[in-house]
Amino acid sequence: LQFQSLEATAEAVMECDERGYRFTHVHIRPKITVSTPAAKQYALQVVREVERICLIVNSITSKITIEPRIYVCAEN
Repeated sequence: LQFQSLEATAEAVMECDERGYRFTHVHIRPKITVSTPAAKQYALQVVREVERICLIVNSITSKITIEPRIYVCAEN
């Protein structure tokens, strides 16, 4: 997948329970810019596959939400 830009923001919710403080939810918002509509569809598929197989995501016990924003911007 070739992309023109990639940025990401993340937010986490921390709560206190009987075990102490811990992150209970992590929101990851990647912003990906590609050059064609076909690449946009492929980028979304790649994000979903990465979410499924990512070692870090699968190792964290907190709920993780990935909300991709994918934009098409033709190269000049």
